[in-house]
Amino acid sequence: MIHPFAIGAGPAVILGNSFAAESALWAAHDLPKQVRGVVLLGPIVRNGPPSWFARTAVALGFLARLGDA
Repeated sequence: MIHPFAIGAGPAVILGNSFAAESALWAAHDLPKQVRGVVLLGPIVRNGPPSWFARTAVALGFLARLGDA
């Protein structure tokens, strides 16, 4: 997804927010010549299964959102 937008523009700086942080890192890893840098805002990046605490926090976060609807 980087190369169609960066024609002649040089390497890109990719912004990854929340769950998209992992995608930004993946792009930087797979296309190092096309990525100058990566900025991560509130990253949720995993290396292995999430802990019980992380699973509970995400579940509670989604419940709070559903209660607002």
